[in-house]
Amino acid sequence: MNEWTKRHDRARRQVEEGRRLIDCQRVLITTRKSLGESTSQCRELLTSFECSQAIFESDLVRIREEE
Repeated sequence: MNEWTKRHDRARRQVEEGRRLIDCQRVLITTRKSLGESTSQCRELLTSFECSQAIFESDLVRIREEE
């Protein structure tokens, strides 16, 4: 396996894991909201996850363009 493939696979996995994490955080927010609990901290964390995810997605695009 060449270096590009390793970097691509690593970036792809990070994007996939980030998407799952964001989905889980959204479910948590929905659940807490339905229970009448505060969601402010959960929403702040979601915003952080989404910002990081944008970076991961950009990195994956950049790596794909290097091929």
